[in-house]
Amino acid sequence: MLRTETIGQPGQGSVIELLADATRQRDYRHLRAAVAYATQSGIQLLERSEACRGSHLKAQWLVALDWCRSEPAALGALDSMPRSSVRIPFGAQIVNSPRCAPQIPFHPKGFLFLGPTARLLVSGSANLSRNGLSIGHELDTVIEVRDAKTSAERHAWKALGDTNKWFRHLWQDATRYSQIEDRYQSAHSDSIGQPTPTSDDATNAVELRTRFRAEDLLRLRSAQHLWIEAGNVTRNRGKGLPGNQIMMRAMTRVFFGVEAKNVPPDTHLRELAIRHKGHISWDRTLRYSNNSMDVLTVPVPGSSTGPPSYDNQVLVFSKASHDGAVVYELIVVPTANRAHLRRRSKRVGGHFTMSGGRQFGIY
Repeated sequence: MLRTETIGQPGQGSVIELLADATRQRDYRHLRAAVAYATQSGIQLLERSEACRGSHLKAQWLVALDWCRSEPAALGALDSMPRSSVRIPFGAQIVNSPRCAPQIPFHPKGFLFLGPTARLLVSGSANLSRNGLSIGHELDTVIEVRDAKTSAERHAWKALGDTNKWFRHLWQDATRYSQIEDRYQSAHSDSIGQPTPTSDDATNAVELRTRFRAEDLLRLRSAQHLWIEAGNVTRNRGKGLPGNQIMMRAMTRVFFGVEAKNVPPDTHLRELAIRHKGHISWDRTLRYSNNSMDVLTVPVPGSSTGPPSYDNQVLVFSKASHDGAVVYELIVVPTANRAHLRRRSKRVGGHFTMSGGRQFGIY
């Protein structure tokens, strides 16, 4: 059997649907993917759809660091998926180059599934991001062959085998991400002031109900850390109980991998995992409230997963990875550290003040 088709996003299927469908098919045992960059929004799609996460599937990811577009937490999540590993083409040279500028850009976008009697290639313009995999304007070609018997089927089988040889050659020479992870995190942090856009950053800030500018949203998406003065937290849990809903400026959601677009009040935006002192709360929520603010539900204060209280504290959220997912490490910092956080944010143009006076920032 030989199948060829195209995916024209949006409207004519999506790459994430096809990847999820291929993952469910037990006759594929290997996934070999090569992309120009990976973002946390792309990881969220893989996680929700369970694409590329089958227990029978061994996944290998070649992901570029060119111009620091790949997000460290996204790479860490890919590397921590079961039976999954990440390597970086020319990684040792890239992390030692200013702003990770490549001599020759690594620009493929392809997903190759392999099994004893079946091969499937999805290749075109889709990187590992929300827009690339689901809603962006992308054009990808699908070639699938099973039980090759005819001349055309055997030709396609060999062509996909040649693609596999191309991948394996690059894989052999690429650098394990774990070997350069610390250096890349440092290089990525240095780039936050002038981050390189990805497909997820196609945003007209003028049309959004927010005080953020387009360049602010770009930094929010790219930043690894967000801090915020919690202020007097609403007693949402009842009288006498400390609250756990943090009010944030509208579109702060972009830091947490949510698309920058206008939505109606009381819209649920996503569920996310927050880790505090080693305990992970997997069911925390982010929503756009009827008070025109983004509201983040944090771990319950006074419990094993949360601090005693959030009132008038400074909270720092850092992107991290755990078992194939992006999680947000939460720490409560002393009041004396606010000046240090402000300085770090101001250095990258990421310090903000809400209308009520509470300060927050990214770095």
